[in-house]
Amino acid sequence: MKKWTYLVAAGMLLGATPVFTGCIDNDEPAGIAELRGAKAELLKAKATVETAKAEQVKAKAAYLLAQAEYQKALAATENANAKIKEAIAKQEEAKVKLIETQNEQEKQKLQAQIAELEHQKEMWEIEKNNAITTAEQAVKSWELAYKQAEVAYEKALLELATQKASLTKKQQLILADYVSDVKAAKEDLAEKKEAVRTAQRTVNKAAQLVEETEADKAYWQYDLARTLKLEKKKLEGLEAALAEAKEGLGEFENMKPTELSAKYEALEQELNALKKKIADESVKAAEERRAIQEGELTNYYKKVQSMTENMQKDIDIPAFTYPEVTGDALPFAWNGLKDKEYEALTYKWGNPFNYNARLNELQSLLAQVKQWTRDDNDNEWTQQRIAEWEKQIEDENAAIEGLKKDWKEAVDVYHRTPADVVIDLSKITGYTEAVAAIKPFNTAVTDYQKAWTAFENARKAYQKVTSEFWSNKNNINRTYTNDIKPLGAKADEQANAEQARLQKAYNDLVNATTPDATKIQEALDALNAFYWWEFRNESYNELIKPFAEKRDKALKAEDTKRIEAENAVRTTVEAYKAKRDALIAEVDVVTPLYDKFYTNASQRINEWNTYHSIYNKANFSEAAGLYQSPYENSEYISDWSDTDGNYINSEWIYYPSNVYTYEVDADAVTEISRENIKTLIQHRSQALFGEAYGFNYNSYGDPDARLLDLTFDDVKKLIEESNDEPLYGNDYINACRQYGKMGAVFALEAQVKFAKAWLADKNSSVNKLISATAEAIEAMETKYEEQKLGYEEQGESLDKELLAINEKLQAAVDALNELRATSSPIIDLKQAVWQAIQDYREAGFDEWSQDLIDREVMKLKTAIEQLDLAIEDQNHAIETAQRNLDGYNNGNLTALQTAKEELEDAEAAMVAAQEVYNDALDALNKMIAAMAAEVAE
Repeated sequence: MKKWTYLVAAGMLLGATPVFTGCIDNDEPAGIAELRGAKAELLKAKATVETAKAEQVKAKAAYLLAQAEYQKALAATENANAKIKEAIAKQEEAKVKLIETQNEQEKQKLQAQIAELEHQKEMWEIEKNNAITTAEQAVKSWELAYKQAEVAYEKALLELATQKASLTKKQQLILADYVSDVKAAKEDLAEKKEAVRTAQRTVNKAAQLVEETEADKAYWQYDLARTLKLEKKKLEGLEAALAEAKEGLGEFENMKPTELSAKYEALEQELNALKKKIADESVKAAEERRAIQEGELTNYYKKVQSMTENMQKDIDIPAFTYPEVTGDALPFAWNGLKDKEYEALTYKWGNPFNYNARLNELQSLLAQVKQWTRDDNDNEWTQQRIAEWEKQIEDENAAIEGLKKDWKEAVDVYHRTPADVVIDLSKITGYTEAVAAIKPFNTAVTDYQKAWTAFENARKAYQKVTSEFWSNKNNINRTYTNDIKPLGAKADEQANAEQARLQKAYNDLVNATTPDATKIQEALDALNAFYWWEFRNESYNELIKPFAEKRDKALKAEDTKRIEAENAVRTTVEAYKAKRDALIAEVDVVTPLYDKFYTNASQRINEWNTYHSIYNKANFSEAAGLYQSPYENSEYISDWSDTDGNYINSEWIYYPSNVYTYEVDADAVTEISRENIKTLIQHRSQALFGEAYGFNYNSYGDPDARLLDLTFDDVKKLIEESNDEPLYGNDYINACRQYGKMGAVFALEAQVKFAKAWLADKNSSVNKLISATAEAIEAMETKYEEQKLGYEEQGESLDKELLAINEKLQAAVDALNELRATSSPIIDLKQAVWQAIQDYREAGFDEWSQDLIDREVMKLKTAIEQLDLAIEDQNHAIETAQRNLDGYNNGNLTALQTAKEELEDAEAAMVAAQEVYNDALDALNKMIAAMAAEVAE
């Protein structure tokens, strides 16, 4: 993108001279950035793009849109900041009251209020951060940090003011040192934050560069060189300040208290002189910049305005009249172009619509004529081109043979006579095979559904058996227990009865009239041998035996039922999976057979449309549920032990989930109405014989003409009779193309005939037409390019002029910036020494003392340490600036990369300054707290 176009566009958009300030700023003067942003698109004018004016408006709109988005984020941030500031102000007010109040209840209320305000601040901080866009994160983060630093600074001063009245002179003097440290750190932090802002703007500027022009490179080289020079000036200032600090240290170490007054006055005069010098230089810089703005910059804008006005002047395009083409040398579409007039036009550089339109017309004319008379390599027709057309004729004849076969098949299906006969679909190739394949597919669907039902029933039966298994077994055992419960008493009775019988038998023998000693002994032995529990248990076992057998049989039956249920699940799931596989296999069989039939019952009309005589096309994949993505299911066979104590392991049975399937109605998916077949015949006839020959429109007066076959002679006759006058050239070829594939053959034959005639006798008038058209195009382009080059050169000259003006504008403040760079460290040093004396006097010490000299000595020693560190950092800054300049000059670094490196260094310096500032605030707060406690005591 040519940079100078920004200037032209901005010259039209801006009428006022920008206002410049005297501060150090790497930004270009106000207004110049807008010039650059507006002109980038102006010189992108090409034949096929929008006008320069439209490009300018678009660039401006894009710029405004970007600014609107930024302002939206900034507005949200500013609103959040206002709320934070409001909360801080209220918080500080509450803190003052908290210090002053002695009422405990009021203190608690104020503390709660402070906490709530702190919470509000945090909430608004979150709101603000949400409003910050990624592209502006650096700037918005800096804004947040800046606000937070100001809050902390104000808090320190407020607490200082609260305590100052109650402090002793010595305390005030001690506190003054802490306040001085905070102020110095605050000023340093503000400087570092400003450096981050400047670096961020530089990054944004560099990021907007689409293409670096020579003017861009010159600007960045100039800017990087300025940065390096300024960094070196800062080093000079620091080194001078260090030398003065060392000299001052020696002076104070040998100073007497009586010399302090003179030193105080001398310091004050030196400070005033330095500040006046900077003020005078600032006025001088402002006057020099004003003179440049009113002189050279104003003249520059006049040149821009003049260039802009030239761009709005009319540029002539002469009329174009091409030579007459004799004979029939251009048969292809020439009749529609030969009477076209190309009248004279005008256009503006800023709005080349007419230029682009005329250029497109002539280029289109030239391309068409060349296409008609030249091959792809811009050579005139050759035997190779003719051979290609003759090959096309062979291909068309082969296609006609296939189309006639398809047309005849459709006619056979239709049964032209008698007219009311049912159509015979079996005449369509593939119909019989498709119908035959649908039946086993439907059988597979039914088998699959039955297999799923069987498996589902087996699974449910298993779940029912397992859910009842232990309950049933418990019931069996409970029944058995209840049945044998009374048998224990019965066994007791039997044992008692047997014991009584044996006792009675013995008693009877003993009490007999004639006792028999042998029998008595036998009865006594029998009685002594009787074991009551043994007899009782044997009796009990005999009594419960039939009940135990009944129980065991029932438990075995439960085991058998569970095993059978498990086996049923295994068997049916395997059958289900097998039927699923079988159904999928049937899809692979029936689909290609059906698709073949469906294709044979259809006709491709053109590239985008195909006529299908079958209304309900079968989708066997859908019918088989293949689109439903079944998921893996499982059934858990739990482990258990049977009645005999045999352990059966657990098992997971996996299976695919069931999918919805349906049988395909063979009649529905192969049904073709009589009208649809007739329409199919029509489309196939149109492919053969064209659209100019059809139902109710033919030379035979036959409403069913599409059922009639035509020969090449028939088609040729129809072409010849399609117009009252004889057809020639392009008109004849266009007429041929209205009669399908057979007409296309006649069109190709005409092209071959013309090409052969061209080779036999080339028409010189066509070559004159080509030359005249090419010359007109070249004349227009040459004139346009000359204007373009002129504006580019003028724009580049303006670019250089603007760069020179900007350099002068910047040079006007460079002396001021360099003076500040070399003077600021010395001013800071003198200010610190002077402030120490001033603080001493403000604390109420009327007399000069050795104590004040000692304070100055300590301050200067601290200053020397800090300056040593600052010089070390400044040397690093110079190395970075030198590296960026060298890297950019040798091409190793882009403008954006150098800007990012400067931003990184600036951010690191800011973080370090923030830590110093925070430490100073912490020290101040701790000292205030200590003094407050001391006062309270």
